[in-house]
Amino acid sequence: MRLGEVVAAPGLRIKTLYCDPDMMAREVRWVYTTDLLHPQRYLRPGQLVLTQMMWRRKAADSEVFVAALAEAGTTALMAGDSLYGYVPEDLVAACRRHHLPLFSVPADVSFAAVTAHVSQALAGARLARLQASLRRHLELLTDVHQGRMLNELVERTAAQMGQQLWIVTATGRQVATSQGLLAADDLELVTERAVGASSDRFQVTITDGSRLSGFLVAGPDDHRATAWFLFVSGQRDSWDPVVTEMAQELSVVAGLYRARDLGQLLGWADTTERLVKLLDADSDPTEIGVYLRQAGLRPDQKLVVAIAEIVDRPDLRDVARWVLADAVAHHAQPLVGVDAQGRAVVVMPAEVEGQADPEEASSVDRLAAALRRVGPGLVPDLLRVGTSRPVSVVDLGGAYRFAQYGMQLAGQQGGSGVALSAGEDVSTAARLLLTVPGELRRQFVESVLGRLLQYDARYGGQLLPTLSAYLETGCSWVRTAELTHVHLNTVRYRIARIEELTDRDTGVTADRADLYLALKLI
Repeated sequence: MRLGEVVAAPGLRIKTLYCDPDMMAREVRWVYTTDLLHPQRYLRPGQLVLTQMMWRRKAADSEVFVAALAEAGTTALMAGDSLYGYVPEDLVAACRRHHLPLFSVPADVSFAAVTAHVSQALAGARLARLQASLRRHLELLTDVHQGRMLNELVERTAAQMGQQLWIVTATGRQVATSQGLLAADDLELVTERAVGASSDRFQVTITDGSRLSGFLVAGPDDHRATAWFLFVSGQRDSWDPVVTEMAQELSVVAGLYRARDLGQLLGWADTTERLVKLLDADSDPTEIGVYLRQAGLRPDQKLVVAIAEIVDRPDLRDVARWVLADAVAHHAQPLVGVDAQGRAVVVMPAEVEGQADPEEASSVDRLAAALRRVGPGLVPDLLRVGTSRPVSVVDLGGAYRFAQYGMQLAGQQGGSGVALSAGEDVSTAARLLLTVPGELRRQFVESVLGRLLQYDARYGGQLLPTLSAYLETGCSWVRTAELTHVHLNTVRYRIARIEELTDRDTGVTADRADLYLALKLI
């Protein structure tokens, strides 16, 4: 209720001592009675404070008491006449200094009567808000049942709230908005704040300095990387309670659309999984083309394969699939499924539909940008993603394997969040060998350089640095001697000893390749 409604109550006979006209519109959320000189620990914003002034021992006490009330966000102060028979001028002056409305309550009017009046009014207001909330909720659910688009609900709710609204996924896909899309820089700010926040409600400042209030759209057990977020213009603390309630109601109903959206994102899972089996078996491109057409892709266009998994978290396979599907949905209909190992797989067009400028971001670049936004929500886990080069349908099986290699490379450095490696990253034999399981790599190094490593460890022979310099310089004796700071004859001796210990001839290309790769894998 408003302060003016309390003051105007006929039975209370409250007298105004200091109050500017606009202060009468202040909200009264509750009544609190105190006679403590330092009541800070008990004060809350929006309270109407009642006092009999038992705390006042000298005039200076008024400043201490009123300052505490003003700092706590007190709506107004009402002082009883029973102690002094009047309100001292020092209290009036302190209230003026701190812009705190001050009123007097007659001695024959109890504070209990004031409290009862406010409590009844607040209870009636709460009941009215609850009834209005239930009506709004029913309207929203009816709209969902009748198949209304989410954007329609957002536009109508925004008009009722008098605010601007946006609903954004964790990867930054803007699924609904009341008044235009967020600018690119603002989108980065809001997703970073939303995905990384630890609470269901949060605030963010965008590039023009204005504030947005955020609400989580997800179930209690849902992973934050798969969440949606409702953003409302303005600061939640300054809103009318009804505005906050409407935002909460919309966030709940938006959760129904989120569940429906998930079904649409993963709607081609069965088709994709049959397609993945064909790619894994290097099946006839004609048969692969049939499945592509069924999913709305043209076999004559360039395609990209992406594979993703959350490292060592088989329980989060659905999260990886949802995140990958949502990231692709920024620019294409997701064709997402899982392979035999449970990893998420997507096939998508290499070019973004309707993109006229070849300098604009490719589908892989857009995928990477979307996945980076969701990274903070995955910590401490790591989502590793590999993508292939753009290929024709004939080479789609190879692209699938290329994406597998890229995914393994992406996980080599560990860490958390999101790691992505494009197919072009698998461009050398040494990088290709990094995709081989660690135990096999260790066995290869041991079989090629094991005796050499033991020799250097025992005798300090510096054979390993010499071999590295020799291969890096194209097997030049002179340049190797310069790099290792030893005599030319010493280099010749060391290379001969290396060939003896490794059973490899540095003059043979295949043997040099073994030595080089083993060095790179140490």
